[in-house]
Amino acid sequence: MKRDYFQGSYYFWGAWQWGEWWSTGLQQQLNYFRNDPKDPLGLNLNSYYPRPLFSGQNQQTQTAFLQDASYIRLKNLQFGYTVPSAITKKIAIDKIRIYVSGDNLWTLTKLAKMFDPETVDGGASVNGSNVGNVYPLSTVYSCGLSINF
Repeated sequence: MKRDYFQGSYYFWGAWQWGEWWSTGLQQQLNYFRNDPKDPLGLNLNSYYPRPLFSGQNQQTQTAFLQDASYIRLKNLQFGYTVPSAITKKIAIDKIRIYVSGDNLWTLTKLAKMFDPETVDGGASVNGSNVGNVYPLSTVYSCGLSINF
């Protein structure tokens, strides 16, 4: 499927026009324009993000920052085995089932790594738009044993 999304919040840009208190510094945002060879992070002329400015003048809506928010996710996978009743009847048990399960095991997306594709438009609201700063969906593993007498 196709899903384009423009995430124009401080959570996406890093440096924000309202000043340092509304700014973030995530690993992905280090890919910003640097043309000074003396910069401690080195040159980066082929960057994704513009140079961080608190004025917001270089954070214009354009297709270069349009995110591909389409995704595919393996939400749940469960494997189980029910012990045959011929075996369980010998020990006075009706049914024994053993299982392992996993939730949110795999996601394939081209969306910026700081966002979860299911929650990219969730979180706090700033000026009427959500910034996407929600906890990502957790990967959960579980196992169990079910015994019926």
